[in-house]
Amino acid sequence: MTTRASVFFYFFFGLLCGFLLGTSLDKEISVTFGRLIFALAIVLLAIFWRRIETNAHKRHLELWHTLRQRGKWFFILTRYVLLRGSVLVVILIAPFLAALRFTTLVSIILLLTLVPLMLMLSFLGHEEWTRCEQEFEVLALRQAAEQTRKLSALTN
Repeated sequence: MTTRASVFFYFFFGLLCGFLLGTSLDKEISVTFGRLIFALAIVLLAIFWRRIETNAHKRHLELWHTLRQRGKWFFILTRYVLLRGSVLVVILIAPFLAALRFTTLVSIILLLTLVPLMLMLSFLGHEEWTRCEQEFEVLALRQAAEQTRKLSALTN
């Protein structure tokens, strides 16, 4: 199994196991586990955020030619708002869904939380786009200089 496939397998397997565990327990125990998992997820996210972003940046550069053709807003919406946003929503909001009663006030608070989160992720996506674009141009210039050097060495 490839690394990417194993990551998705473990993610969905963990999601399924967590769902089954959460539905099989009493509501109070499930909420307690949810809070514990929430705290653990925040700690792990804080510890590994730089590593995750570095690996994602490397992956973006590998696929940059394709990502660049699809456009800046497609990149920002898919890679940052939808992908990272859904992960953050699952980590930050999902553990509390069992304990929440969706009143109008709770819905407004969730909306007022999600809108700034989406704006922040859009800003981060734009920054990543700019950084990838700059690095791609530098790599293209290096490759062109290397090819020119090789051609001049062959002609001399």
